Amino acid sequence: MRDIVHKIVPTVEEVISYQIPCFKYNGYLVYYAGFTNHVTLSNPFSKELLAHFKDEFKKYKVSKSAIQFPHKDPLPVKLITDIIKFRKKENEAKK
Repeated sequence: MRDIVHKIVPTVEEVISYQIPCFKYNGYLVYYAGFTNHVTLSNPFSKELLAHFKDEFKKYKVSKSAIQFPHKDPLPVKLITDIIKFRKKENEAKK
């Protein structure tokens, strides 16, 4: 997860927020955390992001603020890359 984020946003700042790892770029970009059965990518996601990726999200447990990627499946690198790029653009637009 870290490698993906650093590849897309080389100037990203790594912090701990709410006791979990977080990346900041023009505000909070994404949080990530590992659990027993899954890895979670989280942030209060915009309606635009959720709508944009709705087809890709069908196979995952998704809420307004988190996406769970089960350990039993390979990590969806392309999807994560696309989400980070989307969030980067959202944060740049807010600046």
